[in-house]
Amino acid sequence: MNHGLFMFPTHDAIDPASLARLAEEAGGWCPLPEPGFRERIVELRARASDAGREVSVSVLGLGPDREALAEHEQAGADRAVFAIRPGPRDDVQRQLDAILAAVG
Repeated sequence: MNHGLFMFPTHDAIDPASLARLAEEAGGWCPLPEPGFRERIVELRARASDAGREVSVSVLGLGPDREALAEHEQAGADRAVFAIRPGPRDDVQRQLDAILAAVG
């Protein structure tokens, strides 16, 4: 089993010092899709590379938007974690179908 430190920051928590600590110590980062986070992924990748490390990036809480997924991937995200609202089976199935359409 792979163990490591993953950072789940709160809003506005990734300042330059936190990003440096992420690159040097964390095994991964799980940002929310907030303004500016794509640029921080690129910066994190560069800092981790300078430190001779790799850091996994999992973007949390995404909706089924193919264009946004492509932008996150271009910025260096390794995976997307989709938000699925609980509800009746048919509602959940529609959400899953939309996610499959976005990633397919």
